[in-house]
Amino acid sequence: MFIYYALLLLGLVPLLRGHVTFTWYNKAYWYVLVPIILCFGYLTGSDWRNYELEWNLINVDNYNPFEDGYEEPGYWFLCYYAKKIGLGFWELNILIKLIGYYAFLRIYRFFDNN
Repeated sequence: MFIYYALLLLGLVPLLRGHVTFTWYNKAYWYVLVPIILCFGYLTGSDWRNYELEWNLINVDNYNPFEDGYEEPGYWFLCYYAKKIGLGFWELNILIKLIGYYAFLRIYRFFDNN
C-alpha cells in the first residue's frame, strides 16, 4: 500500500517545486504511471463484485436492460455489446476507466491552457 501512495505523491513533487507545465517527466507520470495505478486496479472499490455477478447474468441471446431491472441501463448496454464481441468483464472495465481518465486529462489540459 505504501508503494501505491508513494508513486501518487511522487507526481506532486514538480507541482510543489513550481513546475506546473507538462514536461516529459509530467507526461510520463500522468499518461503512463497514474493510469496504470488507477485504471488497472483489480479490486478497486467495494461494489465490483455485484457488477461481476450481474455481468454473468447477461444472456447475449435475449437481453433488455430496461426490462431486466438493472439500475444502470447505459452501462449494461455497453456490457451487453462487449460480451457479444467477446470482451471479458475486467477488460471492459479497464477500457472504460482508461477512456474516462484520458477524457479527464484532455478536459484538464484544455482548461489549463486557457
